[in-house]
Amino acid sequence: MAIQFRTRTKSTIDYSGDLKANGVCCDFLGNKTSKTLVECFQYGGNFQYGDIDTITCPVRGEIGCCCSCNSSFLNIDVSSVTCGTPINLNTTGLTPTTKCECDRLGGKWTNRACPTTTTIDNTNAVELCVNSYAPGELTSSCTTLDARIPRSCCYMERNEANVPIGIVCKNVCKSSDCLGYTLSNEPAIYSKNKLCQGSLLGNDVANCGSSNFASLMTTKSTLFEGFEHGSCYSLNKTNSTYSYNCNFSIESDCSEYWVPMRTDMKVCDHIYSPQTPTKIGSRLIEPETMSETEFDSLDLPIGELYKGGFYIGKFEPGSPITPKGSSIYGSNQISFAKNYFSEAIGPGNKSNNKWALVVEPATYITRFLDTDERSQTNYTNLSNYDGFYNFYGDNKQFNGIKTKLTNTIAGKNRKGFVDFYLPSMKELQFFTYQYKKYTGAFEQHITPIGAFMTSTMKTDKLIYCQYTSIADSSNYGRIILSSVNTRVSMLFFRRILLT
Repeated sequence: MAIQFRTRTKSTIDYSGDLKANGVCCDFLGNKTSKTLVECFQYGGNFQYGDIDTITCPVRGEIGCCCSCNSSFLNIDVSSVTCGTPINLNTTGLTPTTKCECDRLGGKWTNRACPTTTTIDNTNAVELCVNSYAPGELTSSCTTLDARIPRSCCYMERNEANVPIGIVCKNVCKSSDCLGYTLSNEPAIYSKNKLCQGSLLGNDVANCGSSNFASLMTTKSTLFEGFEHGSCYSLNKTNSTYSYNCNFSIESDCSEYWVPMRTDMKVCDHIYSPQTPTKIGSRLIEPETMSETEFDSLDLPIGELYKGGFYIGKFEPGSPITPKGSSIYGSNQISFAKNYFSEAIGPGNKSNNKWALVVEPATYITRFLDTDERSQTNYTNLSNYDGFYNFYGDNKQFNGIKTKLTNTIAGKNRKGFVDFYLPSMKELQFFTYQYKKYTGAFEQHITPIGAFMTSTMKTDKLIYCQYTSIADSSNYGRIILSSVNTRVSMLFFRRILLT
């Protein structure tokens, strides 16, 4: 999938020369070495441009003992953490340094020499490592904690193409370490009293996927706290090539395809990402394909919103393509409805034996043909089981229905997808069967009333329609014919071929 990400316009000023040039780096002891700005920053020194023989480093402060977090504490066992108690009695994390440097490390500085032994007693451990905090900074009752304990940092991770791919929680030693994960316009969020794994002093584990954190990342405020955040995909077309842009937003800020963030906190690049549309030959667009194993891994319930519509089930067209077709509700001719099985008789694609169907959660009313319009399609070429074929053709001899109606649907962007179509007679009857079976799931999205149009024609002037008002039990599923010039309700379908 081709996904791009919108970023700010790049500056035309070139700082590469300054960043690569050597200068003088002063460490916390007052020693000076020749380093670049970046090297000195990583070293934790004070950088100045100039000649090493002429630069005077600041006078160092008094050396004491600093107790601070380091990488060995990042995966700490929280069961060892209690208020006011050292996490251990060894000297790991103790370093002789100045108070200024200890403050930079986020540690506790004591005006004394560090022990030379590998272990110390509890009294010394409390004196050197147990730090004091403001009331309420840790919990309502605890104000002292070992300075070696890390805290959580939530940040947006991006791939090599600068596309956001998910929110990550990582334990860090100090807030400046968390700041280093800030990218683009998304700040990293540091918590003073939480960890990524386990409860710190009874506080909840850091929930980086919460709406509070998401709002801070997207707006640097809590303006959208309480709003669900997710991936927003926008479809672009250049000549005949498609691509998606993706960003992280709330649903109301997304005009096309939006996917809420789930518990795995993945963004943009996940199993719900749209498949980039492709065009082959004369056909406007190719249908989306997916392995059935991959599709089944989604575990989509009937009625779930997915890729432009709500999922209504897997449709099998039936003999001769498959041994047995899907259960449908309707009839082959003009009559009242009954339960029976789909059959793939007549025109249509014969190489695909199963597809997942999604339905746009909206209904429309219009004519199949305007009163001043004549059909350019021979009705005998149309399929009674394959609506995609009716709209887009077979990429060989049949190019699909060409009318004002189809020209406003086929290949046009509808919420990030360009392959919607009017269902065939059997596909609409599959919808009717599933609607009767899963009424509650369907009515979260639409409540069809009256007759609905198919893309299957009886003659060049008559088109098959079906009653889908579930409250009208006597007529529900009934097949009727309508003039191509009569205004009738419509539903738009998408399909995903399962391989």
